[in-house]
Amino acid sequence: MIENGKPKISEPLEESCPHLALFDDPETFSAYPSKWNACYHSKPVSIPKLRHQRDFCLDENHVSCLLYLTSKEIKMPKEMQIKSSGLSRMAKSNLRILIWCAIILLTVLAVVFGSRWFSNPFIMEPEVSTPTDELSVLVTDHVIVQNEALEILPIYTPTAEIQNTPTATLPNPTPTATITPTTPPLALETPIGLENQFVIHRVIEGESLLLYANWYRTSPEAIQALNPDLSYPIQVDDLVIIPIGITDVTALPQFEPYQVLDEGISVQELADQIDVSVSDLCFYNNIDENQTLHSGDWIIVPFQTTNP
Repeated sequence: MIENGKPKISEPLEESCPHLALFDDPETFSAYPSKWNACYHSKPVSIPKLRHQRDFCLDENHVSCLLYLTSKEIKMPKEMQIKSSGLSRMAKSNLRILIWCAIILLTVLAVVFGSRWFSNPFIMEPEVSTPTDELSVLVTDHVIVQNEALEILPIYTPTAEIQNTPTATLPNPTPTATITPTTPPLALETPIGLENQFVIHRVIEGESLLLYANWYRTSPEAIQALNPDLSYPIQVDDLVIIPIGITDVTALPQFEPYQVLDEGISVQELADQIDVSVSDLCFYNNIDENQTLHSGDWIIVPFQTTNP
């Protein structure tokens, strides 16, 4: 349960990992998988995936966890770490403090240097010369009038000597690095697709369709529409296909999750094997028909074909 925006805290469990605690409170932890729980034996402190919390952190199996077995703090592997949705409240608080300190420092510097600028004795007003009765000078293009005496001066036009300057030699352009596109991962809890994105999620205790809708900006009705075989209420270990940021799924087919069992099978071979359109399989999973799939990969299989 979640109370006042935070998970309900239970008494420590004997089988739970001693390094597990709330992200902003190292003295307590949530007794069920939650995004508030964090591993303090990782460096930096990171939030494990909900499934990892259930199978290891909150279970006696925590003794076999990679982070638990290390003698010193290490960085949590990406496949074990839950995706961050933004800065934590502690990080946001520290950021606000840094911003205020920077504003105060800039204000002090402006006051100090501003006062020095206005009090500098070396800044002097330019002197304005006034004409005298004894000397009046009038400068024209080639005549100077002084005390009513005319003196004709020759017009001198300086000629600039033209010198041949060497032209700069441009260096040979350096070759640009070729970026090789990487194949998107096909796994649970990982976005699948391009134009429309989905997540295959395994249900753990305490979750609901409304919770998924809040996490992924969709609706319980949209999730139910895409998962025709989903039991209600949902059961632990059920696989749910969740649309990301989509509430209107009327133009989408129904799906079922599928785990690849054969190693090194092509998309075309798999499509023939499970009797589904290879174009639909490629479109909804953002994969190429010549791509090789591996054992353990997860994909979504459309029940009916549409015109994407």
